[in-house]
This record gives sequence, structure tokens and C-alpha cells, in this order.
Amino acid sequence: MRPLLAAAIAAMALSACSNPIDFVDSVVDEVKAATGRYLVVSASSPAANAAEVSPGSAIAVTFDRAIDPATLEGAISFSPAVEFSYSYDETTMVLTITPAMLDGGTAYTVTIAATVLGADGSALRGAYTVSFTTANVPFGSLSIASTNAGSQAGYSNTTSVILSIKANAQAEKMCYSETADLSDATWLVLDVTKAYTLKDTTNGTRTVYIQFADDAVTNKSQVINATIVYDDVAPTVYAGADFTLLYTDNTAGLAPSASATDATSGIARYSWTGSTYLVFSDPTAATPAITCSLTTLDGGDRYAYLTATDKAGNGASDSVTIYVDVVIPSTPVASCTTTTPGTASSASFSWSAGGGGNGTFQYRLKDYEGTYTAYTSTTSLAYTATSLTYGSNTLYIQERDAAGNWSGIDSASYFRYPTYLLPI
Repeated sequence: MRPLLAAAIAAMALSACSNPIDFVDSVVDEVKAATGRYLVVSASSPAANAAEVSPGSAIAVTFDRAIDPATLEGAISFSPAVEFSYSYDETTMVLTITPAMLDGGTAYTVTIAATVLGADGSALRGAYTVSFTTANVPFGSLSIASTNAGSQAGYSNTTSVILSIKANAQAEKMCYSETADLSDATWLVLDVTKAYTLKDTTNGTRTVYIQFADDAVTNKSQVINATIVYDDVAPTVYAGADFTLLYTDNTAGLAPSASATDATSGIARYSWTGSTYLVFSDPTAATPAITCSLTTLDGGDRYAYLTATDKAGNGASDSVTIYVDVVIPSTPVASCTTTTPGTASSASFSWSAGGGGNGTFQYRLKDYEGTYTAYTSTTSLAYTATSLTYGSNTLYIQERDAAGNWSGIDSASYFRYPTYLLPI
């Protein structure tokens, strides 16, 4: 048995007769402590009873093993009470407690309750406390917000911004500027908000510096700063290339090749709107890659509009035109110019446009046995078919318009028969 542990047990044994249960609890406690079964705080910053601690300091508590972060909820307290936030780094096993504001020249105690557990289930031997005293100096904080309600936090598309200021009881004066050394700043009476116009209007991150002081401006804080991204340039938006729908087309799943970019603040959101009968899969999708469909093809063009808004609140739009052509050309008129019936193995056909087409035709032949040739495209108004089979040979012809719609089909036939069957 370890010497110290043996001595502790021996000392407690002297009182065992009067209180045996307490004796057992004490032995268990000492054994757990001696064998590393308790969760232990191995270091803290500030150290216990530290003096002249900056009011802007965070409290860092290092544990000897990983802890269960969920057990931190409600387990941390300040005296005197202050607002604070905390974070835990699982790699370093450091708990960082960040007070919103500490007064100068004040004694504070931070307590971590014994309910905090290690990841292995171990517990603190008791509540952990660390006490320290802050330096009697001014301290404060600064944040910047746009006056434009459409700007996200940390961004602005206007030079008019609001400075939000917090300070401790020792701060009575302040000065601020976009110059890091505050050489062009004037000391003012402390205020919680100030309307401010950014001097540097270059798109990008803008920084405002601030310092706090007592009323006599003899006791000054360190200079701190806050930033905001200034962006007054609208996004670049492309709704996609125009395209055409035909009366035979499937009107679902249309996918404009859209895109949007913003170099300074980035895209915050997208919005699609469109003409009547145009329906979008997700009009406010997180990306511009959506699909849309037409609920009816009744003729007339349709327009889809993509609007992109950046984080600073700038917006821009572009449109894509969906040309809808549901009118087919009139059917061309076909004829066979070779005398039919006949014995010739070739026959000439001609046709005339019916109207509404663009002069592009396609034809194919069907022989007596019902076999079709492949469609052939032409801009000619005549065709001579050769090597015709005996029996009926039929030419089918149709015309296309500029949008790609095909007309109805007309036909003309030539009947070939053998010479031995010529009429007498």
C-alpha cells in the first residue's frame, strides 16, 4: 500500500469506532483520489488569487482528461454574477469561459460544479473554484451593424453603420476611428450607440478601432477593434440561355443553366419568378440550379427571372426566355409527275409548301410490301425515286418551321407493273 494512503487510512481509523460509515466513505474517497479516479483541474488562467487581471480576460480551465461537454450546461457560475459564454476544446481539454464584461478593481470567483463529468464517467472531487481580482482599468467592447435591414450581420451595402458599445464601470470616455493609432480621433463621453459613416469606401473588410478611458483620460484601455464587410456592388447573375419549346415537347424538368456570383460578400439567397403557367421546383433554393415546368403549352413566350441577393443586401436579376411555338406549318401538297401506272423503274415527285414552314422538308418512300426508307431532309421541291419495286410506291412529305415543329404529312403514289401486263 502506498505510504501516504496507508497513513491516511490509519488516521481515519482512530475515529472509526464512533462513525464507521463516515470512515468507509473517507477511505473510498482517499482511494479514488490516490488512484486517479477523480476528474482533476490541472491548470487555470488566471491562476488562483491572481491580481491585476485584465477585465478583458477569458478564463481558461484545463482538465486532466476529456470531459463530457453536455455536463457543462448550468454548471458554471460567476460571483458577482456576469453574463458569459463558454466553449470546450476536446483536443486540448481546455474549457474557455468568456465574460461579457468585467468591472475593474473587482474580485471575482468562478465556480465549476461537481456535476461536470469526465468522458470516462469520472467526477470532480468537489466543486472547483478560482478567484482573481481585475485591474482597476477601463475596458469595453465594440460591434458594427449596417443601417440597412437587408444586410446580414457583419455586412453592409451602405457606409452608414451603427457602432454598438459596451463598457465597464471604469470607462467614462471613448474615442474611435478607422485609423489604428486613433491619431485623428476625439475623446467623447461614453455612449452605447453611435451613428457612424465609414470613411474608407473600398469594397472589402472595414475596421473601426476604439479605446476607453476614465473621465480624466489618464487611465486608458488597450485599443480594440471591430470589423464589417462593406459591399455596394450587386451580384453577377445569369439566368441561362434562351430555349424553345415545341408543341410536341415534354414541358417538365426544364433546367435553365443559371449561375450567380459575388466577389465581396457572397450570395445569400436566390429567388425564381416567372410568367403564367411557369412552375418552379424550388423558387427559393439555396442554389440557382432548379427545374421548372409549363403547365400548359398555349403559345406565347414565357420568361423566368432569377434574382440573387448578396449578404450585404445588394440584389440583381436576369431573365431567360422560353420561346413557345405550338403552331405547326401547313401540310405541303405532293404529286407524282410521272404517268402512273407505268412500267418505268423510276418516278418523279414534286410538292409545294403549304405555308408557315421554313423551306426545310423531309420525305421517305414506302414500297408495295410496306417497307419504308429512312427520312431524307431537303430544301428542294422535287425528288426522283429510282429502283422502284413492282406495285405501289408512295412518297410521304412534310415541312418544318423555324422552331422545329413539323407539319402534317401529304403523299403521292406511283404504281409500277411488268411490261408483260401492258394493256392491249
